[in-house]
Amino acid sequence: LVIWDSSVKMLHNVHVYLLLIYVIVLFQFSNASKLWVQHRIGEITHFFENSKRTKAYVSSKQAVIAALDLENNGDIIWRQTLNQHDHINQVEMGSDGKSLLTLSNGNIIRSWKTLDGSLLWESHQFKRTEPADADTLHSSLNHGDMQILGTKQIIVVDNTNSLSLYDEVEGDVIWKQSMEPNEKAAQNAPHQHRLYADESSKTVFTVSFYADSVILQSYSLTTGTFMKSSANYQHECSSSLPTKFSVLPSTSSENNQLSLVISYECPNDVTPLYAFSASTDLQITPLSVSFDQSAPSLTAWQFEQSASSLRLSAEYCQSYDVNINHRSKSVSFVSQKKTCPVINGGDKDKDFKYRGKVRKYWQSNKQAKAMAVLMEDGSLCDVDNTGNMKWCREEALAVPVKVYLFDESEDESSVCNESMSEKECEAAYNAPFPSFGVRLAHDIAHTLTLSGFNVNELVKKLNTFFPITSAWLDDTFEKIITILTATGKLFGLSSTAGHVLWSVNLKYLCQEHDGKHTDGNNYEIVSLLAIRQHPPHLLAILSDSTQRKSKIISISSPFHTTQTPHLHVESVDYVVKNAFVTPWLTKEHSDKIVLLISDDAQHKISVYPSSAAEQRSVAANIDSIFYHTLSSAEQSLSGYKVDAMTKSQSESELSANEIWRKSFIDSDKEIVDVAFSAHDQFIVNSVYRTGERGAIYKYLNPHLIGIASIDRKQKQLNVYLMDGVTGRVYIHHYHSNVDRNLGAISLLLYENKFVYSFFNAQTMLTEITSIDLWSSNPQNVPTKARTPSEGYIVDENPLSDNAFSSFSAALPFVTSQAYNFAYSIEKLLCVSNTRYSVSGKWILAKLASGSIIQIDSKWLNTRRPMVHEASAANREEALIPYKKNIPFNNFWTVSHQHTLHRVQAALSIGSPIESTSILFAYGELDLFYATINPSRNFDTIPADFDYAMLALILGGVIVAIFVSQSWAQSKKINTEW
Repeated sequence: LVIWDSSVKMLHNVHVYLLLIYVIVLFQFSNASKLWVQHRIGEITHFFENSKRTKAYVSSKQAVIAALDLENNGDIIWRQTLNQHDHINQVEMGSDGKSLLTLSNGNIIRSWKTLDGSLLWESHQFKRTEPADADTLHSSLNHGDMQILGTKQIIVVDNTNSLSLYDEVEGDVIWKQSMEPNEKAAQNAPHQHRLYADESSKTVFTVSFYADSVILQSYSLTTGTFMKSSANYQHECSSSLPTKFSVLPSTSSENNQLSLVISYECPNDVTPLYAFSASTDLQITPLSVSFDQSAPSLTAWQFEQSASSLRLSAEYCQSYDVNINHRSKSVSFVSQKKTCPVINGGDKDKDFKYRGKVRKYWQSNKQAKAMAVLMEDGSLCDVDNTGNMKWCREEALAVPVKVYLFDESEDESSVCNESMSEKECEAAYNAPFPSFGVRLAHDIAHTLTLSGFNVNELVKKLNTFFPITSAWLDDTFEKIITILTATGKLFGLSSTAGHVLWSVNLKYLCQEHDGKHTDGNNYEIVSLLAIRQHPPHLLAILSDSTQRKSKIISISSPFHTTQTPHLHVESVDYVVKNAFVTPWLTKEHSDKIVLLISDDAQHKISVYPSSAAEQRSVAANIDSIFYHTLSSAEQSLSGYKVDAMTKSQSESELSANEIWRKSFIDSDKEIVDVAFSAHDQFIVNSVYRTGERGAIYKYLNPHLIGIASIDRKQKQLNVYLMDGVTGRVYIHHYHSNVDRNLGAISLLLYENKFVYSFFNAQTMLTEITSIDLWSSNPQNVPTKARTPSEGYIVDENPLSDNAFSSFSAALPFVTSQAYNFAYSIEKLLCVSNTRYSVSGKWILAKLASGSIIQIDSKWLNTRRPMVHEASAANREEALIPYKKNIPFNNFWTVSHQHTLHRVQAALSIGSPIESTSILFAYGELDLFYATINPSRNFDTIPADFDYAMLALILGGVIVAIFVSQSWAQSKKINTEW
């Protein structure tokens, strides 16, 4: 009885412990989605502060208007994002200080409420223009001007050659007058307009620059009636428009007569400025221009006029006093002594100097030394009266160029070590995921060798044993997001909340390596390559075409701390035009070997690193190295083969020979989108199994390129699918009634599937075309369902050695279907990827409304049957009967309530658990991070699980155990008594 009693007690205790463990595990298996969003403004062009200097109103090069909280790290109070083609020309504060007036696209006036950013009125809606060339585009966007009058009116000259007077409060048109036609305007020649309204004489003067001449006209400010026009005056810019020009009123000290002084800057001209004056009767007189110093720097120059003086401000803290002498017909500029305020980052930004030079600054009207500065790295910083930086907004993140995601940290020995041969290292990179037993043994051995007992390390190791339990640990989802921006700054962001861990100004680093920080160093970004994943290792390449040299910057661990990664800079004495990684590894560090392509006519190629072992590795595989390039300027796509070019009997060089080229430069077509197959995609199965127990081999070509071009005249879309090695075109589709102004065109390639979308102007619907490529004939499958005992019918593998070659592979079999979608798709971002690629696939798409949505790949399966009801075999294959419309549900919205602007690309990678995929979307303005579940939470408990009810039930069970134990004990005592 004693033994039985002890056994019962122990069993009851075990039950209690097991129940507690069960509750803990269930709580841990919850998998709430992680999501964050960052909104940016872009490169600041205009800056206004309120009277108390608590708010600032800004506009950017990316067509954004916003209000910033100057007292709270420059946080965005409100933001208005215009169309990305709606270029902002001019921004002015309203005469009442409660509105912000903008001129954009050269012809649209808008009034914004400064309190909340709401639109008060606009002259008309934006409509994108399609200029003939880039010069015409620049001219059409920039030749507009406006002036706010003291009578709460706005006078505007726009790029439609119209002069208009608006009521500032209501936006009503008081009068509108077409400008008096002239010979140049009749030829529709590129031109630029500026104006000046003289309220005392009720006259509006317009200045119109053409490529070889300038014309002035005058109009009545009251009625808009044309008054007079000047003769054509030949300017000094020799058949080109000025890069910038300014119109200033000037009163002669002799006769008190008003005249206009027009100063202009010519492109690529050694003379800094030219000028001429015009009287009220439009008689033009050239003026001589002189500076008291040679080669003045006039970066971002502008005139600042007050009642008593006229000054020209140029680069940071450089200004000139301007003296206009009408008698001697001259303009003189006298430089003022530089009194640059000392700016330092203080404790908040100890590496402030690495932000580069001050590109632009806005002095405070209320605080003498306080100002906002735009730095060379693209950041906007606020500086107080003492010269200390209060905060900086990293607006460089608004223009990302290249993005990589890395694990938080991983031991290099888990991939490759020095004792392994080159083939073994390469096999380690490409090896499939090891079995559970191998992982368990490896991690136990690794844990036992740790110096001391480390709980965090042990927890991480335990979660590598059981990946399914990783769902409740935030740090298992931790990724380091590296972003290279257009300004040359490289950021490391934590995926937990998007915080900046570290940043490196690569352009400043190049200049520092050269030992000087001058404008003579014009380094441009060539490429950023990931040459190793674990531990992370990046290679940044920048080139200076003026000094004919390049820098190769190695960025290596640590990435996951606030410490700046290890940096190493090398210099080469030639210009690197392009670069790409190869699949072969270096012996010393297990990095991928990189090929650097020079910009000379022979396309000479250098191996990096340049040691003998790496040279031999490339030489041994020279026959299998091909690459392709895309040139947006030349509207062409070219394919190259790398060959050995003998230099001497003992030495040879590598060069690239063009083997194919597809160009659209001489046609009416324009390339609008290009998609490439991902070389590192993980494919779980190369065979597609049908519901009838058949099998089809997928056409898995890693060299596929999708191209979309549009003929604007015919409104015809051409879509090509081609091989990047041979240049062979597999598919060429035509679609009519496609207007790019109404909807975007987007392509996506993954595995054996090619998907593209466009907006049909006739049906006013988005059309999605899905194409599947097969190596075996999809018709050679059973037409009737087979039982499991009958087995599968599988054709012979077309790839006998299971290795794909673009030269020997047969043309693919193609199946396709087309669908309508009710919402306008702006971009097909990517396909969801998971750790083992077992989960289902989602197509992630960005809508024109600003949402990111998912479209399940089952809707894009080209084997969807043309039947009313699915058969048993169809249901087993998860095929839905074909319908022309793909449905939409609000639950498909991945971005939830957030509106994202200018998101143009995305990356999706696997997490430690198979059901969860990590998504990072980025573009010209916003950043978005989320964890998604394409196949739902099949290995975790969802976030909406009813834990309260579970706790109540388990609590009741525990109480019942103790009550039953008490009753049993009482009954035993009574029996024994």
